[in-house]
Amino acid sequence: MATVAGAQVTVAVSIGVAALGTHGNELFELLAGADAAVYRAKESGRDQVCLLPPGVQPSDAQPQWP
Repeated sequence: MATVAGAQVTVAVSIGVAALGTHGNELFELLAGADAAVYRAKESGRDQVCLLPPGVQPSDAQPQWP
């Protein structure tokens, strides 16, 4: 917890990681993989780091929106 301009502020971080070669070789593939991994991290709770599992493609891990 930190104090900013006299107010107490709590910060939580969720991080998604994709690996070059494992989840793609192009920037857009890696960004899509990291995006999918961050959704998994957020589902696991606050302050999580999630590496997209090997063999999982970003399109397989993306949440399904109605």
